Amino acid sequence: MKNKIYYITLLFISSLLISCSSDDDLSYKNDFQSSQTAWLQFKESSKNSYKYAVPGGSLLSSYRWQTTITVSSGKVTNRSFKSIGNSVNIPAEQ
Repeated sequence: MKNKIYYITLLFISSLLISCSSDDDLSYKNDFQSSQTAWLQFKESSKNSYKYAVPGGSLLSSYRWQTTITVSSGKVTNRSFKSIGNSVNIPAEQ
């Protein structure tokens, strides 16, 4: 019985040590750094002016939307919202 407790304890401690590997942290850090570098290069090449679209939607219906953000010289200058698909239950703008 005593040996069984030792084996279980050893197995538990071993699994803790194996699961605490820091290699993944380094990989994520490198991914973040390369992503940030690409983003900063893009901003510089576009003179910090760009558009990006953020899609959204409902899983239970065919209703979808898209919000587009426009940035000019580092400042948000426009935001537009577009409804796409079935919008039967969405009230009209007033």
